[in-house]
Amino acid sequence: MAPTPVKPGVVVWAKVYLGAMAALYFALLLLAPLMMASGDEEAFAYGIVFFVIGLPCALLSLVPIFLPPKPWVWVWILVEIAFGMTSVCCLPAALPLLIFWLKPETKRYYGKVNV
Repeated sequence: MAPTPVKPGVVVWAKVYLGAMAALYFALLLLAPLMMASGDEEAFAYGIVFFVIGLPCALLSLVPIFLPPKPWVWVWILVEIAFGMTSVCCLPAALPLLIFWLKPETKRYYGKVNV
C-alpha cells in the first residue's frame, strides 16, 4: 500500500481562493434583487444577468472546497483558477496559485498517477 501523500500548502490556499470567489458570486446574488427592484430598466436587466451568472458560479466555486482529493477535483480547481485569471482583480491571487497548483506534489496529492 502506497503512503498517503502529504497535503501541500497550496491546497489550503486554493480552498481560501475558492471560498472568496464563491463569496463574490453570492454577493452578486444578493445584489440581483435590489437591482431588479430599482425600477430602472437597465438595472433590472443587470439584476437578471447577476442572478443567472451568480448562482451557478457560486455553486461551482463552493462545491470543490468540500470534495475529497481526486484527479477530477484537481482539474475542476485548475479550471476555477484559470477562470479567475480572466479578471484583473483576481489575477494577483490566481497567478501564484496556478504556479503552485501545477507542481507535481499537488498532482500526486490529488491522485494523478502520470506525474
